[in-house]
Amino acid sequence: MKIKTVRPSLKALLLFFIFSSCPLTIFYIILNLLGSLSNPKIGSLVNSLYYLLIILCFLQVRIRYFNDRYVIYSDKIISIQGLISFHLTRNTIDYLDIREIKTNQTILGRMVGYGDLLISTASTSGIEITLRYIDNVNDLNQEIIKYKNKLQVSMPNTSNM
Repeated sequence: MKIKTVRPSLKALLLFFIFSSCPLTIFYIILNLLGSLSNPKIGSLVNSLYYLLIILCFLQVRIRYFNDRYVIYSDKIISIQGLISFHLTRNTIDYLDIREIKTNQTILGRMVGYGDLLISTASTSGIEITLRYIDNVNDLNQEIIKYKNKLQVSMPNTSNM
């Protein structure tokens, strides 16, 4: 049974846009203050380049938001990455196969309320799925643990057979 679909946090992606476009804007303002843009040829070239880079930063944010989707079911997690790119990756993990769940949050992520959820299984030595830029990552972590525990309780104990 499908519980919910999770996408990367718009707050996190907006911060990514701000931090990636901020140096460009500061550089553009400095060039204006120094009078480097007073030459019409250089000024129009720098203006065009500045707006192009800002648009590219914005498109990168849009791609990150629509490219990844995580579907949470009552018995498994499906990670779909690359929805609008050339390479599509789809990973499925059953809750009973989960060995470890880690949350990863930066200082900014803790302040704003987003982070990454790293899920590993017994079949691999590393991280199997990384859910990136998730709002309320600790709540999702607890929800997954709750569903995993519920499945473990409902499964019959086969070790005594």
